[in-house]
Amino acid sequence: MDSAFGVEANQIVSEVEEFEALLHSDTNILEQLGAMFIYKNESDAACAKGLLQEADLFEDIHPLIVFENGVEGECFFDYGFKGENRTYLLKESLIGFSLIGDGDNQQMIEMAKLQIEEHVVYQATIDYHELFFVERQLSELMKRIAEAYKCGTMFLDLDKWKKKL
Repeated sequence: MDSAFGVEANQIVSEVEEFEALLHSDTNILEQLGAMFIYKNESDAACAKGLLQEADLFEDIHPLIVFENGVEGECFFDYGFKGENRTYLLKESLIGFSLIGDGDNQQMIEMAKLQIEEHVVYQATIDYHELFFVERQLSELMKRIAEAYKCGTMFLDLDKWKKKL
């Protein structure tokens, strides 16, 4: 799991080849997916935003969570998109968490996972931690599902996720 920034341009940006060439030469684009320009660092994203604003082509900027491996849930396309080798999730719309419990209630954790899966946008394993990403407003529901199966949830601060794990 890593982070990136998606700078969304107006769809007509593809009609102005010189402008796309300018973005590619003046910024370090990680990947371009249609009118979405993806950047590894915030300074490149800010530069692209400024260039797009000057040309009145800027739409929005999206903080992203980046994965190379994982499983898409049923709601994935509302909150994420796939690149050539990476998957991108809209960070501001999602929460990430893992289920916790002792080794004696592994069966209960598995039962909780089955119920949680119907709400999952994306699921990944990082450093032996199974992570689930769901819509932000479902945090209380995820807690209640876990409690019903006598396990807990550990929610991630997506800006500081390495410290939480």
